[in-house]
Amino acid sequence: MPGFCGICGNLSPHLDWPMSVGDELCPTVKREIRFKEHYVQQYVTQKFMNDKLFFDDAGVFICTDGTILNAKDLCSKFNTHEYGALIKAMYGKKGIGFVSALRGDYSGVIYDKSEDKVHVFTNHIGSKTLYYFQDVKNKIFIYGSGLQTVLNIMRECSYETKLSELSAYFLLTFGYMLRDNTLCSSVKKLLPGTILTFDTGNGLISTERYYELRNTPYIEGTKEDILRETDRQFEEAIKKNMIKTSSTVTAMLLRYRGGRDSRMNVAKGKVLGYDGILAVTFSQSGYLDGRIAKRIAADFGFDFLFFSLDNGNYLKDIEDPVVANDGQVLFSGAAHLLAMIRLLDWNSLGLVHTGQLVGGAMDTYLLGRKHSRAASGRILSEPAYSTKLINCIPASFFEGLTQTYETDELFTFYERGVNGIPMVIE
Repeated sequence: MPGFCGICGNLSPHLDWPMSVGDELCPTVKREIRFKEHYVQQYVTQKFMNDKLFFDDAGVFICTDGTILNAKDLCSKFNTHEYGALIKAMYGKKGIGFVSALRGDYSGVIYDKSEDKVHVFTNHIGSKTLYYFQDVKNKIFIYGSGLQTVLNIMRECSYETKLSELSAYFLLTFGYMLRDNTLCSSVKKLLPGTILTFDTGNGLISTERYYELRNTPYIEGTKEDILRETDRQFEEAIKKNMIKTSSTVTAMLLRYRGGRDSRMNVAKGKVLGYDGILAVTFSQSGYLDGRIAKRIAADFGFDFLFFSLDNGNYLKDIEDPVVANDGQVLFSGAAHLLAMIRLLDWNSLGLVHTGQLVGGAMDTYLLGRKHSRAASGRILSEPAYSTKLINCIPASFFEGLTQTYETDELFTFYERGVNGIPMVIE
């Protein structure tokens, strides 16, 4: 799968390089580089070679995954036309904290050769995942875009990979992981909006949370002022996504269903005058999700494809959805989406625009008319997929969550929204 991985620290000279650690759900091009104390691999789909950095000079090495939507604006600000030169300039001026100025679906690693430090980072909501393992005693740090990739490197280095029983109970109870846990007891997931720094000298890691949602009002004003600002920001986000897509492919893929979240993307794209949109959706035959989506596509003049979920054939493939989501989510959560996108011809398609999580951002994760403090009782009952094994999860863990999140809404947004919504698309 597209992404990157690496191992750094006090590396054994007996390790077999290069390692074969990728999981090929789609064709990719591999790029790799070896330093004295750092080895990196990157897997890129041919179409996005220019979007994903693999930059090396005397001072720094930079590798990214995903798409930075405001790269063009930042290039103008820093007076450069080269993506690699841009990231190097931003890092030189602002340090690793520069990542807070990026916008889009991205993750990355920067190896500062003068300081012998490795920085890995996710985007603001962690939609481009990163997993990591640390061997404190031997000063080894392993990281990667996919959990299976990290586990493969660990096994190549003779590390034991054990099932986390606590995480297994999370999966059986909620249908997804909570916080930074994974199904492997010694591997963690980097939290959203986080920078992790590994010091190759002392073998220690440190983390910095550069972005975290709060319930503090973004602006103070009338209802009309708030609606106007919300619309402005939404329009700006749509423009950045669609301008990027239209500059690289001949058709935009917009996945939507009958809900208001995905319909907002479709309607705003139409208002802004974007053409060449291929609208796709899936549901059982006759359901409102399919009927509403079909009518909207017809009214807006978009090409439309419908994938039927009748007979449940998409559920027969268990392995690939698990690999695509690193075993972090129930396989059925994205099985329909993965089955649908595999039928598409991606030669002329680029970024996929969806309405995922928009509903959560617009208030559907509120449990009442007002914000309420996160409480273990509601955390136990509201998002649970099944309560049969919920008592196997220590009460102290849930109490810890109430201290982590200011409100129920924030808990649900990060856990059910960010951790629970499957991500299977490049």
